[in-house]
Amino acid sequence: MERGGTVQVIFTVNGPGEVSGWLYPLSRALKALCPTAELTVCLLPCVFATGAEKRVIAELGTIDRVLDRKESLQLILTGRRPKGWRGGAPVLVFHLGGEVALTVLLARRLSASLYAYAERPLPWRFLFRKVFYNGLNRLPHRIESKAELLVGELMVDAARLRRAPEQMGAEPGMRTVALYPGSRGYLAQPLLPYYAVAVEALAALRPQTRWVIARADYVSMSLLRNLPRPPEGHRWPALPLRFGEDERSAWLETPAGVRIEIVSAAEALARADVALTIPGTNTGELAAAGVPMVVVLPTYIGHIVPLPGLAGHLGRLPGVGRALKTALGYRMLRGLPLLAQPNRRTGRMIVPELVGEGINARIEAELLALIDGDNAALSLALTEAMGRAGAADRLSAEIAAFFGTPAAQGQTP
Repeated sequence: MERGGTVQVIFTVNGPGEVSGWLYPLSRALKALCPTAELTVCLLPCVFATGAEKRVIAELGTIDRVLDRKESLQLILTGRRPKGWRGGAPVLVFHLGGEVALTVLLARRLSASLYAYAERPLPWRFLFRKVFYNGLNRLPHRIESKAELLVGELMVDAARLRRAPEQMGAEPGMRTVALYPGSRGYLAQPLLPYYAVAVEALAALRPQTRWVIARADYVSMSLLRNLPRPPEGHRWPALPLRFGEDERSAWLETPAGVRIEIVSAAEALARADVALTIPGTNTGELAAAGVPMVVVLPTYIGHIVPLPGLAGHLGRLPGVGRALKTALGYRMLRGLPLLAQPNRRTGRMIVPELVGEGINARIEAELLALIDGDNAALSLALTEAMGRAGAADRLSAEIAAFFGTPAAQGQTP
């Protein structure tokens, strides 16, 4: 593709993980390589969606058009194009997330070729012209033998973009602990008071520690300003948090007066020496940045956690839905031996994972060990687990090569 040529790349995504960990670095690299390429995102239905994906994608500054889930389904199922849709330009559909069958139907609807990036082999992959992999998960030999398809993990590039060297670390002799309550407001509401128990206990032991909340782009400041108190009769340890702000910053404050500064997820990643987090894409970015972490999954309120597939819809059934969803959630959890990205990718417990109820003392002990410890070896192990940087540049070059070489380049294995 000639630099400056007009082409269309349509990415399919579903939830916050693909948007922040994969789309963000890839769209930046592609726009840098091909500034006039028109980039469109089709959001696909997903039980893990927050409802804020369209806004967050638009704010990336690299995407020319975002179709919400309704608009995407209209395009896929009826061929209805949104206003301003440019016809005649070469099109490539690139799958980053969502139901694979919908991405395939989209490519068929537009008579477009189909690429994908994935952790593991996809269904219907014989319909894809190329599927690229991060190369960190076990794959069939026929795929692993093709080195050109193993491009690396995009989350490594995302972490490097967010963790600016000039922002890293705290003042000498101090440690900054970043709290990650997730990208969904309904989870952040109970998790932040739950985290506050450990914050107060450790602040009493290590008063020099700085505390920050990594506010995901999907969580509004309004939610934090109006954070409700733990409900009456709650079974889990929790402390009420008071919102405060001045002209320079905003924070949540514990009853003992410990301030937890509210910062963007990017700033938190840049400043963090240690993290307390739930499982998710953020564990991959923290690992790629070499930030030691304690990964927790308290199970007091499992009925509100989204689940994939049919299990995600059972909770809506009247009467028995909550109990069915909770039971299925526990069953699925037992089938996942490792939760954190670096642990899953190496098959061993590099960072601690604490799951269940009554784990607060263990959370505090593990965090204290990281606050006090020399974490150089652990940081190195985490970055090695996530692999090399440069996946975004390699994929961008592949996309550019596709448009510059009209002849078919063969099917993915």
